[in-house]
Amino acid sequence: MKCPIIRAHQLLEGKNIDLGQAECLKKECAWWSKEKKQCDPTGMLPWFRDLCDLFTDIRDKMPRSDQFLK
Repeated sequence: MKCPIIRAHQLLEGKNIDLGQAECLKKECAWWSKEKKQCDPTGMLPWFRDLCDLFTDIRDKMPRSDQFLK
């Protein structure tokens, strides 16, 4: 089965050649859904949401440059 998300590329003589879709990694892939037994990109949405929240928290805790100006 070919992966609907990952495309294979190869660099030959300084040129990037598109080799088309890569082979599906199935259970080794982050997009693989055990329940659906197929690729499911929507299964990663909760992880992305959690990461966005984490990065927002980090950004909010960073000092601002105008804090140090008198």
